[in-house]
Amino acid sequence: MQKQNIREYELTRTELLQLKDCITTYMGYMLGGSGAILLCLPAIGRNGGANYFATVPLGVSFVISLVMFILFYKFISHNRLAGFCKLLNHEKYCMADSGVSICEVDDILSWEICIDRLRASDSDESLLYDDKLTYKGVDKEALFMAIKNFKSKNILNKSLPNGFSLVRCFLNKKYRTQSWAFPIHVTVVFLSLCSFFLFTGVAFSIICFATDHSLWSLSYIFLSVISCIVQYKIWDVYLEKLYDVMEGCHTIDSFCLYFIPIRIRYLKEIGNIIPAYSFRSI
Repeated sequence: MQKQNIREYELTRTELLQLKDCITTYMGYMLGGSGAILLCLPAIGRNGGANYFATVPLGVSFVISLVMFILFYKFISHNRLAGFCKLLNHEKYCMADSGVSICEVDDILSWEICIDRLRASDSDESLLYDDKLTYKGVDKEALFMAIKNFKSKNILNKSLPNGFSLVRCFLNKKYRTQSWAFPIHVTVVFLSLCSFFLFTGVAFSIICFATDHSLWSLSYIFLSVISCIVQYKIWDVYLEKLYDVMEGCHTIDSFCLYFIPIRIRYLKEIGNIIPAYSFRSI
């Protein structure tokens, strides 16, 4: 690693560890809360009536889904940071004809600027395909093709067209990944919890209607059907996000490649520094 990158690498790694701790905390609260609700559910039913057996689990299933929304944001942030750290690890400097020695270059802190430019590339992808830059140690055409493939999700395992297939292969122990595997473990756990509470609510809604054919009991059946449809739509989106995090445009490797032209352009601007990279794949 280039010595001017060490400080930024350490700062980025610290932020990465804090992010992992945050994810673990969210999981702990959610799992602990779910266990507490399971233990309290009989008491809730005795005090509030059978209808509470239907509504409380349905409500919990939606809380779990909302927490997953936050966790996927954290997963993408983690992969973005890890991709940047990977880039710093593979980077060496050489100077253009400027009369400046590499040893005279101070520590370079570029994370905030690079992330701003990465966000700008969401609306202008041409920022990732700048063929006027000097790409040392990297095949420019191979880099652009790899970025394009990641952006189009046209990569790796063709037998995994979507998140549902990815989860199925994971449960059948047929899924192998070289990316960060934690997101799929979390998703399977939360999907199982959500499904359990959702179907528990549906089952008690049916029981309520079977014992009391009132219009009020029928409304719980209607609520259960709507909940199932909404949850299916929510998890369809989440599993698509899971695919992006594990195989598609939000993997660690994809962010590492996105940062290459952004980092090269930044180093050129601040001191006519030309970075060289050593990747086996490009």
